[in-house]
Amino acid sequence: MLSSVVDDFNMGVTHVIRGDDHFNNTFRQVQIIDYLGWDKPVYAHIPLIHGTDGTKLSKRHGATNVYEFNKMGYINEAMCSYLLQLGWSTEDEKDYNIKSASKLFSLEKINNSPAKFDIKKLNNINSSCLNSMDLNELLLLIKLNIQINLSEDAELRLKNILPELLKRVNVFTEIFDDIEWIINEDFFCKNNEFYDMLLKNKFILSDISKILNKCLWSKEEIETSLKNYFIKNEIKFKDIGPSLRIALTGKTNSPDIASVIFALGCATSFKRLNYKY
Repeated sequence: MLSSVVDDFNMGVTHVIRGDDHFNNTFRQVQIIDYLGWDKPVYAHIPLIHGTDGTKLSKRHGATNVYEFNKMGYINEAMCSYLLQLGWSTEDEKDYNIKSASKLFSLEKINNSPAKFDIKKLNNINSSCLNSMDLNELLLLIKLNIQINLSEDAELRLKNILPELLKRVNVFTEIFDDIEWIINEDFFCKNNEFYDMLLKNKFILSDISKILNKCLWSKEEIETSLKNYFIKNEIKFKDIGPSLRIALTGKTNSPDIASVIFALGCATSFKRLNYKY
């Protein structure tokens, strides 16, 4: 109690804002301050953040250190916005950012009840922030975190497909699951589980590659070329779509196929659709 009081005095602390679990300590510290004849700082005790089960937020609820959330793929803007919403109110949701909140914030607007930390809401906010983020900034963030040098072609492919990837993720680290098929020029599906499917449809995949090789390179033209090919050959997309995705990305679940082909480029798509399994 004494060291806390002396430390605050030496640093010239004017406001002490802390959790309400320190409320009882204040009375003891005020007595010490009065005895020493010092000016009392303003004390404010705010409700603690609780987990979804209503108990005090702790490590058993998951990562509780902001640095850990950063490693998990949550960006600063989203983290600040969500933390501001935990216990503080403003009329306009656009004000939940450091720039606006620093002008509007007041202790009087802090809620009296404990806030609940909801990871689902944080995910929604983070996803929204990622989708509104400048692509060059996001690309730099990804490059810094995967710590690899990208060729110009690989970087262009990644930048082209980013808008589609962002529709499917909550945190930017989830994009890393798609990194290999995007940046690796020599990528091919190595999963033996799909070998028979790719072998069975190799002639159709090769035909599609030839069609793509002749079309003007835009997502619209790619979609039209694929559609016309399927109609002409009486093929349903659901019958060849999985093989097409696997040959290009190694996965059955990927962004819109025209977006994938466009981002990879004609030469890369052609090579993958003609890989000799």
